[in-house]
Amino acid sequence: MKVLVADDEPLAARRLIMELSRRGDTEVVGPYSHGAAARAGIIETKPDVALLDVQMPGSNGFDALEGLLPEQLPLVIFTTAFPRYAVAAFQSGAIDYLLKPIDTDALDTALEKARIRLQEKSAELRTHELRALLAQMRADADRKTHYETFFWVKSAKSNVRVSVHDIEVLEAARDYVMIHTSGRSFLMRGKISEIAERLDPERFVRVHRSYIANLDYVRSFRPNASGSKVITLVSGRSIPVGRTYASEVARHL
Repeated sequence: MKVLVADDEPLAARRLIMELSRRGDTEVVGPYSHGAAARAGIIETKPDVALLDVQMPGSNGFDALEGLLPEQLPLVIFTTAFPRYAVAAFQSGAIDYLLKPIDTDALDTALEKARIRLQEKSAELRTHELRALLAQMRADADRKTHYETFFWVKSAKSNVRVSVHDIEVLEAARDYVMIHTSGRSFLMRGKISEIAERLDPERFVRVHRSYIANLDYVRSFRPNASGSKVITLVSGRSIPVGRTYASEVARHL
């Protein structure tokens, strides 16, 4: 089975390729770092399966599939770091998905599903399912375009563009807001209440007067030793949940 890998993170791509290369029945092509390159790779190499990162710069994993002919479309397994990203759509059965960092058992399961689907479903049926699902996912994305997708923040002597997808939690700091990503923190001028209005409320939830959490990164929501509610993020960071915010947090989780 020929598998194409597209991921803009070099380390993640290398790890995935190494893991795939250990399987004797798998031929790996790639990696490709953005949607346009992945699209060209699909046309040129004709893979059976494409592992496409949802979030790639410029043209993303969805864009890589646009306009391809039925005979050019591989079976698609999307990869994403965000558990809440269109999970309902992914679970329709037409397309699989893997959460980063990719677990080897989950990868094995996805590849086995791919082998079965390649045998059981015709190219025309897979194409029909894929196009219907992409239309659904794009429509969902279009409804949310009025919210911020990135912020420009100052870092040393330069300005840095921070994608909202990378934000784990925002923390109030008087007239500023600390933006915490998985690897770095940035200081941005503004009130946390003002920033909250610019973020998608289905993804970013006020959990405390001083904190807004990205639900994509929430690992657990539970009481601590003193009985107060806390959420734990994927990074291991614990965030207090204010009493007045607890019911709203529970509604989302």
